[in-house]
Amino acid sequence: MAIDPINFLIYNFQFFLVSFVRAIGFLTVLPLFGGINVPNRIRVVLSFFLSYISFPIISNLGYTIPTSLGSYIFILIGELLIGLLMGFFVYLIFIGFQLAAQIFSTSFGLGFVEVVDPISETSIPTYGTLLLIFATLIFISIDGPFLSFQAFIESYKKIWPYNLNIDSVKAIAQFIVSGFNAMFAIAIKISLPIIAVILAIDITVGVIAKTAPQMNVLNLSFDIKVIVGLLLVIVFSLPILTLAQDILKEAFYKLWNFLKMFKI
Repeated sequence: MAIDPINFLIYNFQFFLVSFVRAIGFLTVLPLFGGINVPNRIRVVLSFFLSYISFPIISNLGYTIPTSLGSYIFILIGELLIGLLMGFFVYLIFIGFQLAAQIFSTSFGLGFVEVVDPISETSIPTYGTLLLIFATLIFISIDGPFLSFQAFIESYKKIWPYNLNIDSVKAIAQFIVSGFNAMFAIAIKISLPIIAVILAIDITVGVIAKTAPQMNVLNLSFDIKVIVGLLLVIVFSLPILTLAQDILKEAFYKLWNFLKMFKI
């Protein structure tokens, strides 16, 4: 006997609302779907379809919906936080690229032109926008949206707000810390070679200033840094693309390992 999907949705609306709240939190901060560049209506529609796919899983896993309103609101708040946490972990990887650009753009004189990032809604250097474009294209090329949605659906088989305990809270805290560690590690890996070039230029300029004090070393070093900075942007484009691909794959690997830590 075929099941009417509309009636199934009506009789299980509480499960659907739980799934919808987690989907809203997940898509609000997930790269490519979060930010001001995606209209809220599009995000709501995507959350609806993602919830419609996943909420039958909740109803078939034996989860119970509390009868009291206060407990049900607690479930909704927990679902929102879980969705935000999962999307925020992937978002931290993209923040690492912004941080790397912020580190060396000012030193190279490339940070005087800033644009508004549609995801974080903050002003970032132009080179930071280029790195975000690289990261977004790689995110799409490795099936990042599909992997994200797959992890979202899988999370219902592992994480339920009423099943959380002290060990689960510790695992979540370690997961958040690992996300911040990955963010700073990305920034250091990308910017360290360029910082080394900056140090070499500063040492060279200092030696020139001592040996030929009559030269206008300040203006000379500014011109050199701008030219070298533009050249390094071109030279390091391919290694950064390779690094970004490995980092994003590792991020999803950590996300799956995080989900495996929880037991139903």
